[in-house]
Amino acid sequence: MTPGQVVAKWLAGERVVIGSRRMLFALAFVSLFSLAYAWREWRGAISSLTTTRPPAPIPPDQGDVRFGVALSVRKKVFEELAGAEPGARAEGKRAFPGGELAWSAEDHRGSFERQKVAELEGRYRLSRTQIYLILDEGIRQKWPGPDGQPLPPYVVPLHPRRKYGW
Repeated sequence: MTPGQVVAKWLAGERVVIGSRRMLFALAFVSLFSLAYAWREWRGAISSLTTTRPPAPIPPDQGDVRFGVALSVRKKVFEELAGAEPGARAEGKRAFPGGELAWSAEDHRGSFERQKVAELEGRYRLSRTQIYLILDEGIRQKWPGPDGQPLPPYVVPLHPRRKYGW
């Protein structure tokens, strides 16, 4: 039996009888390689948890500057978010038609909103928190959306799919 066949049996969980030093070396090598690979993957998975710094605090309000952002910029950010909302709602309803899937359609719309927020983060050099605070401010202050009406201040209540049927 070749070392490769022995290693394949061992990785498959079968009992392996080591008949030579060569086989022992092959199994030790595979074991150490697997352990090193697992260690590397584990460190990569937890590195962001151990090294990420918290975001900078949001500056206090000063005049028309809220969340560290001037009113004119806040209105532009809100206009872009609100402008993307009708298309996102339509796409959510298209992907999940029917009244029983309203929550799924809303969740799908939210994924488009998150993509838009990520886009605006780079364009305006704002944090995700600042952008969501701007969206919240616009909704609360009833700033007009793309159709001239304020955005609805509600979401579809959670009604997850059931195990048997929709």
